[in-house]
Amino acid sequence: MQFARDSSRKQLPDDVLEFERLLRDESSLLQTLFNKSSDIVVVRVPGRLDVMGGIADYSGSLVCEGTLQQAVVLGIQARDDANVVIHSLDLSEDGTSPEFQAPLDAFVSNGRARSYEDVQAFFRKDSSTAWAGYIAGALPVLCRETGAPFTGGISIALRSQVPLGEGVSSSAAIEVATMHAANILFGLSVGDEEIARLAQLVENKIVGAPCGAMDQIVTMLGRTGQLLLIKCQPGTVVDQVRLPAHCSVVGISSGVKHSVAGPKYTDARAAAFMGHKIILTLLRQRGAVTQQETPFNGYLANISPDRFAAEFEQELPTEITGKDFIRAYGDIRDTVTSVDPDRTYEVRSRTSHPVYENMRVFEFVSCLREADTTASNEPLQRAGELMYASHFSYRNNCGLDSPETYLLTCLARDLGNKAGIFGAKITGGGSGGTVAVLGARDSMHKNVDSICRRYEHDTGI
Repeated sequence: MQFARDSSRKQLPDDVLEFERLLRDESSLLQTLFNKSSDIVVVRVPGRLDVMGGIADYSGSLVCEGTLQQAVVLGIQARDDANVVIHSLDLSEDGTSPEFQAPLDAFVSNGRARSYEDVQAFFRKDSSTAWAGYIAGALPVLCRETGAPFTGGISIALRSQVPLGEGVSSSAAIEVATMHAANILFGLSVGDEEIARLAQLVENKIVGAPCGAMDQIVTMLGRTGQLLLIKCQPGTVVDQVRLPAHCSVVGISSGVKHSVAGPKYTDARAAAFMGHKIILTLLRQRGAVTQQETPFNGYLANISPDRFAAEFEQELPTEITGKDFIRAYGDIRDTVTSVDPDRTYEVRSRTSHPVYENMRVFEFVSCLREADTTASNEPLQRAGELMYASHFSYRNNCGLDSPETYLLTCLARDLGNKAGIFGAKITGGGSGGTVAVLGARDSMHKNVDSICRRYEHDTGI
């Protein structure tokens, strides 16, 4: 049994070594999944922590993202038959099965990919194995987008330390790990950024969740000890920003599941696109642009806050029904959400968030760079205030907070700068999930313990 390894790494992480031990263990269930005569490709992909930018990604904002210590480890091997067999070593939620098996023909038939609609419908037939769509969904996407033929079956096993439903991209890590491993196993020569894009297609087209490309890019390209800057237009890596040596960022789980497939997130996203469409219509009515022109390079976040406040903010409706919007403005430009005629959308507030969030991210990065060169806490304190402003905009303008994540943020702020806690904000999209905390490295452990104890006292979680 051979393992593909990155020879540039002197020591493999403990979770990879443990995974390989399980593969060699004669008593392990994996002995029946993998054969001993063929290579197994094993990859490790971390979860991500959204430090700034969050759900403004779909409006073209700059985002600032970190990788977690927790990761997905996945092994993949070609099979002699035409079946796709997947085993999750960690799945223990009620109503789910850790085993999945289906014929390759359900995803790729005679070298041609099944339609995304058909594959999505396939995974929706059985809720107990719907999780496998994040993994097996890579096959039709790779076949359709790269021409990978997939004439034989595959075996996959995964172990994930990235908590599910906590807003730290467990799904993106699994999708990217599958894409990355298949790319190596079958010698497809797909580049890293393209792997991230294809993994996003799995989430959008197979799973049916309206996420941007941010999560997949971070899990594929992020580096330990640095924050990845991505300009989400649609997904360009701008830079890696080093965390100052005297600070750290951690995530505190609220214990409340979050979901970007939920109606609150979907409505907030659609409303931002509705606001963008109204702004374009206003500009064309004023003769400022032609019907053929695409101002702001097509992205809401490219509107400066000053111009937005002066020209557009008060022109946007506080709320509007989907029916009235469609009658007046037609469709929105989003590829993963649509306007529901029977829903009411809060357009002005949802449109304002990405405009101001984009500015906050630029200022946040400037503060981190200043702190890195001066070893001063003062720029970190300014960065922390931007995190609090981001959270409260997320809560008040997007309606996407939860009582629990709000409490965690308030508990962090109560400790404050004197205790070495500079800032906190909800991470990712969807209510609930995880709160990112920026603080002094030497006191972070003690402070996080204090926040968690108070949180448990107040919530019972």
